[in-house]
Amino acid sequence: MVVCEEDRECGVCYQAYTRSERVPRLLHCSHVLCTLCLERMSRALSSLLAVRCPFCRWTTCVGPNLSLQEGLWVHTELWDQISEHEDKNEEEREEEEEKSQGQAARQVQLTQQSKWSSLKSYKLHLEVPPILKRLSNNLQRTFQISHQTCSTS
Repeated sequence: MVVCEEDRECGVCYQAYTRSERVPRLLHCSHVLCTLCLERMSRALSSLLAVRCPFCRWTTCVGPNLSLQEGLWVHTELWDQISEHEDKNEEEREEEEEKSQGQAARQVQLTQQSKWSSLKSYKLHLEVPPILKRLSNNLQRTFQISHQTCSTS
């Protein structure tokens, strides 16, 4: 069997198979998915683990007290196509992404800190609209009049 370029990636997450995290695993229906997607899709049924194939809906069960790694075969043809060099490049790319995400998070944090520090120095002055002042004064007078009337009675 010849492995196409499209076959070198998981059909669910579209990530390339690797020899570490995204190992190509063979379901009982002969479809292949990466280990991470299979773990997300698996469900416990009493003592079994069940995975429903997203392509044909065939349910693959893994025996009692077995993990998916122990119960499902590695697709050997795909495994042989994954070079160790590609796997190392994948790990390096993931490390670079983590670094860039960390730098972006730090930048956002610094931006938020600068916004808050500028807001702390800004004093907020609110003015009550004149109509509300008049309404408040009228209510106070009405309350005083009604209170005086009640106390004299």
